[in-house]
Amino acid sequence: MIIQRRELLQRLPVLAVAVVLALGFVPARPAQAQEQTFYACYVPEVGAIYLIRLEGLPEECLSVEHVEISWTEGGSATIPDNSITTAKLVDFAVTTAKLAGNAVTNAKLADNAVDGAIVADNSLTAADLAANSVGASEIINGSVTTTELAAPVSIASNNMGSRGDLPTSPTNLGLVQISAPTSGKVLLILTGYAVFFGEGTEAVVGLGSSSGSLDIHATRMGTIDGTANLRYEHPFTTLAVVSVTAGTRNFYATGYKPSVFSRAQVNLGDMYLVAIFIPN
Repeated sequence: MIIQRRELLQRLPVLAVAVVLALGFVPARPAQAQEQTFYACYVPEVGAIYLIRLEGLPEECLSVEHVEISWTEGGSATIPDNSITTAKLVDFAVTTAKLAGNAVTNAKLADNAVDGAIVADNSLTAADLAANSVGASEIINGSVTTTELAAPVSIASNNMGSRGDLPTSPTNLGLVQISAPTSGKVLLILTGYAVFFGEGTEAVVGLGSSSGSLDIHATRMGTIDGTANLRYEHPFTTLAVVSVTAGTRNFYATGYKPSVFSRAQVNLGDMYLVAIFIPN
């Protein structure tokens, strides 16, 4: 019975199994004859195979989703280069479990083949990037906004000037306010100088979390013995690191003379209070 070409094309899925069986019974050729190469197409959806490039058969696969294969008589089937395209793959058919380690390299990826839509959120970390692999030329203008950046370091300061005749009770000398967008640390630095109008006097200057307090840190200076009235100048610096959560914080500079060491007058000058927020 002769099967016409149109009828053959209509019956290809049905003939697929018969073709596979028939391939095992191809008559042996003389040793000197050139071995014949057969071409076929594999249909992933149904697992069928049909022949092509023989008389009366199609020259190419009937669909871009069919995979072309070939084999030499008596040999194993092979798949031509570039015959498996994305159109032939079911969505998510290729997972990381199916790829050998380091199987996909830059050389296997077309330029701009991997974009943000293909990369899962948080799937790329610093450990996945080669040193200096991301430069300005790899970043689209305007693509990095403040929402993509970790909370920045911020600084606040207050030039508090001078204070005359320091009292014997803790007194607020000034404050600095800083906003923390997230949890982190605040570095506090208070600098200035003190002028003592005699001995037997001590000054305490420090940092507090509320007005008039010294619960964060304090520095002591002066000469606690003696009765001389000669003036002398004493520079001071006090600093501390405070853990904070997100929000706005006030930090205060506080000073006083302990009553037991308060014989002479003390003036403070050039006081400067700085707060530096550093995110965790």
